[in-house]
Amino acid sequence: MENKINGYEYVDLGLPSGTLWASYDIGAHGVGEFGDLFMWGETVPRDPETEWSDDDHKYVSNNDFVKYCGRDNKQVLDPEDDAATSLWGNGWKMPSFTDWRELIKFCELKLKGESIVFVGPNGNELHFCRYVLEEYDGCEFSCSWWTSELDSSDDIYDALYFYVDKDEDCDPVYDLYSCHRSCLFPIRPVSKIRAD
Repeated sequence: MENKINGYEYVDLGLPSGTLWASYDIGAHGVGEFGDLFMWGETVPRDPETEWSDDDHKYVSNNDFVKYCGRDNKQVLDPEDDAATSLWGNGWKMPSFTDWRELIKFCELKLKGESIVFVGPNGNELHFCRYVLEEYDGCEFSCSWWTSELDSSDDIYDALYFYVDKDEDCDPVYDLYSCHRSCLFPIRPVSKIRAD
């Protein structure tokens, strides 16, 4: 049986929830390839070389957000604004805060070549490409991926993301943080279903 849903490969890490993680980011065509970058809540990728501002977000009007804001009390992306569901079809979604927390808790993080690797309880591996999001002295890599949720404890403009970085001669540091939703990060889809 192929490990694919809607034609996209997944890895079963043996997680307690049964969550399946895509083998690569949206926009990539295989493990080891970089994917596209998105603003949170948008389904069309952005070119990082093009100038943009917070006002360019599709849900900004008159310098304010008109969806996922204090007026509608939405904290989690609707399917039409979830890039994974929109681009990869039903069965795929952007990972939640809980999905990332489970990955951190139950998997071992290792570095292999140019990959950040999560080794699941069953020994299967999930690879993420290393890249440099923020460059600073001694930085080997700094990478981020979106969640599907806003940070309910912080500014309503901030969304949650997974971040991992590594300085020279140090172990990687990783956790969940929040930043403005107009930042550009890749997306690693998840699924709660298995292919037949």
